[in-house]
Amino acid sequence: MAPAPGGAQRTCVVCRTVGPASSRVRVRSVGGVLQLAASGGRGAWVCAAATCLRGLEKSPAVAGRSLKEPVRAAGPLLEGARSQAVAAVAQSVQGCVRAGLLRRAAAGATPTGGGAVRLRFADGTEAALPASLWPWPGGGAAPADAAVGAGRPALRLADRLRQLAHMG
Repeated sequence: MAPAPGGAQRTCVVCRTVGPASSRVRVRSVGGVLQLAASGGRGAWVCAAATCLRGLEKSPAVAGRSLKEPVRAAGPLLEGARSQAVAAVAQSVQGCVRAGLLRRAAAGATPTGGGAVRLRFADGTEAALPASLWPWPGGGAAPADAAVGAGRPALRLADRLRQLAHMG
């Protein structure tokens, strides 16, 4: 069987939709309590959307079938997934800087009020980057918008920003 074009496909235990593993969060049960998990042991997958993560926090037993054990509680999945997503975005921003795909804003750039930097990607898509993750905080406020070049680090950044946006 040939691999899926977008990588490994996973089914969300809450909404039952199928999608790429990069748009899912993996959970596992430790003593009957659901926790976020990167690897190791039997795991289940849930959409990285706030609705599915909150749904799993409210009804953790829905993951029991995939995990093949009873689940009675869930830890703070949405908060944990959000902090992991922010760390992944920060790592992707640094990867784009190292690859030369994201550069310091021009001297006349319009600063934002601390909210977000609108990133314009080479393929024409746009995404909002929290200003706190702008890699050059020492130079004053972040610009209102910045261009991001084409390349694998930029694609990774766009995917991670999309995932963070779905978490609300």
